Amino acid sequence: MTPSHFFADALLGGERRVRPANFSEDKFTDYSQGAGLVGLKIGVAKRFESNWEVAGTIGTGIMFNAPSDVVNESSVFVEAELNRYFKNNWFVGTGASWWDLTRDRTRTFAWPLRFGIPVNHNARHPIFALGEGRWYLDHATHLGTHYQAWGGLRIHFGQ
Repeated sequence: MTPSHFFADALLGGERRVRPANFSEDKFTDYSQGAGLVGLKIGVAKRFESNWEVAGTIGTGIMFNAPSDVVNESSVFVEAELNRYFKNNWFVGTGASWWDLTRDRTRTFAWPLRFGIPVNHNARHPIFALGEGRWYLDHATHLGTHYQAWGGLRIHFGQ
């Protein structure tokens, strides 16, 4: 077994989802909205000699929108990751995500997919170019209106 390590992610992307009616925001029916997100995650991972890794994370998606007539709600989420490393240390992964813990009306399970490509081989603190997406499962048959995607960097500490 290899030792456990901590990691941090910094990401930029967006989401699209149908949000429930909200009278306090003059939204009288369900509505679809896209929004930009800045993502920040921290986690701890255990990588095994088989090159499989399990990890737990907590993070936030900080929403940003230019128009004043759209909802601007940031989210907190937790995630379980299962990643598989390959030759040259790149990885692909999936897991389970519990998205938007801060609000009952938009809380949902999500199915994440991710990949990481190392950008500094053999470094003390490996850095990966990271791509990640989620399919919000509260409307599982509507992938076109219930998804999130972002990309950025993951840095490993304590390897």
